[in-house]
Order: sequence, then C-alpha cells, then structure tokens
Amino acid sequence: MNSHDMTRCRVMVVDNSLEILALIEELLRPYGVDLLTVSMPEAAVKQAAGFAPHAVYLGLEFLDCDGWDLAQRLRRLPELRKTMLVGLVDRGNGWQSEDGKGDRGFDYYLPKPPTMKDIIKAMTNESPS
Repeated sequence: MNSHDMTRCRVMVVDNSLEILALIEELLRPYGVDLLTVSMPEAAVKQAAGFAPHAVYLGLEFLDCDGWDLAQRLRRLPELRKTMLVGLVDRGNGWQSEDGKGDRGFDYYLPKPPTMKDIIKAMTNESPS
C-alpha cells in the first residue's frame, strides 16, 4: 500500500460554542486531519454516518439534548461503532463520571477548551493528567 492509499484521520467536533469549534479547528489544521465541525445535535447525527469519523469530540450541553444522549445516538450508527467518543467538559462542572464511559457514554473526557496535548493523549489512549 502506498501513502496515497492511506486514510487520513477524520475528526468530528460537536459543540454549541462556535468559539470552541474554531479553537479546535485551529489546533488540528496543521496536522492535516479531515475535520467536520457541527454546532447542532441533529446535524451531527445526520452528518456523522457519511463522514465516519475516527474520533468525535463532543460538548455535553446543548439546548435540545445533553451530550450523553447524543453520544448514545452516535454510538447506534453502524459507521461509528469503532469511533472514539471524547466528552468535552467545562472545567468547573466536574461531570466526569465512570457511569458515562464506554458503550453508555464516552471513551475519554477532556476539559474544555482542550489543548493539543489533551487531544493527542485522547487519540493515543493515554491516561488524562
């Protein structure tokens, strides 16, 4: 297989904050990932199957649903069965919980806004600091 046959990393970021979406886009742009940013949960579900991301970075607070509900909806999509879901939590909320990990929630949690170091740790399955 030559380098042209290799699939680029596809990352989807879903958050109701346009500032967070722009920040993560700036962080990831130099690394050449295919990036899809979405601010509305319904649009995320509709676009996720066609995009088939390797990782989804997902905020937890939306006006019409919460991030755990959205994570469960994304996990039910056949194209996202092996996708890593990363919850983006506000630093002060303390929402990180073992109850929301794995099949029922997220594979990993990061503080909002994440740093590039945080994003790399999540993608390589390192323990959060």
